[in-house]
Amino acid sequence: MSYAVTGLVVAGGESARMGRDKAFLDYHGQPQAFHLYRLLETLCGAVFISCNQRQYEAIPASYNTIPDSPEFLNMGPMTAILSAAATLPGQSILAIGCDYPLLRRADLVALLECFVKENKSVCYRNEDGYPEPLIAVYQENSLKELQHGFSSYRNSLSRFLRQTDAMFLQPEFPDGLRSIDDETAYREVKASLDAAINDKTLNLRK
Repeated sequence: MSYAVTGLVVAGGESARMGRDKAFLDYHGQPQAFHLYRLLETLCGAVFISCNQRQYEAIPASYNTIPDSPEFLNMGPMTAILSAAATLPGQSILAIGCDYPLLRRADLVALLECFVKENKSVCYRNEDGYPEPLIAVYQENSLKELQHGFSSYRNSLSRFLRQTDAMFLQPEFPDGLRSIDDETAYREVKASLDAAINDKTLNLRK
């Protein structure tokens, strides 16, 4: 099923703690940004990768991209959302960051179903009670509000979601919201995913 939203893979960012670009880490047999792109293609009518200039030069032309707009630079994840909203006026956006390799398609479907039912921006809330603004659907009118008053939210999408009429969901699968931000965590999760694939392959051969 395709929902009336545009998918946005949020690839930009410094990846300072990881020490290398998280968008190009391989968890599922391909760079994470491309894995998410193909996942969102199963749910959205159109999909784009939000990226900085360096990433833009490295992403194949077969992927739709939205480079960071110069007027919104240095705003953290808000740069991606504002750049996409300016490029895609009148559209609601499902934004997914590259930090969440354990996120499942079912988690995104639950988010989208809530959006369809409520017609409001909707976001997951993590176990500590904080919003995850890069696992969220931004409703069209909500994006207009962000564009008109982004400076009042101090470059914080979390603040924006908390102070506007957004919905918050508790995840059925909390591990899907686990953000992988350093090399040790990456190796741990990668090994776990590889082991799960190997186990599945062995079971299929029995």
